[in-house]
Amino acid sequence: MEALKDDYQHAWSLDEMVALLDISKFQFAHLFKEKVGVSPYSWLQLYRLVRTQDLLLHTQRNITDIAISCGFSSVSVYNQLFKRLYGFPLSFFRINNSNQIED
Repeated sequence: MEALKDDYQHAWSLDEMVALLDISKFQFAHLFKEKVGVSPYSWLQLYRLVRTQDLLLHTQRNITDIAISCGFSSVSVYNQLFKRLYGFPLSFFRINNSNQIED
């Protein structure tokens, strides 16, 4: 988990994840989901979403730049995941919290 956090922008594959632990893909995926409650890839996507909040609130970087720099494969994937998790679009989040933008 620490390796994923440290390099969350990387396009991790399951092979790369299991190489860190020297166990099978099945064992890794099963243990991860058992301990964390979601698959490794789902956890990584959630972690990326959380990391983007600070950038949305405290910078004026555009959404495309934020999505790509945080490891999302596309802006549309980022938008869909954000809306699914929080229940509203990125633009709504940023506009309603714009008083917190510092940079």
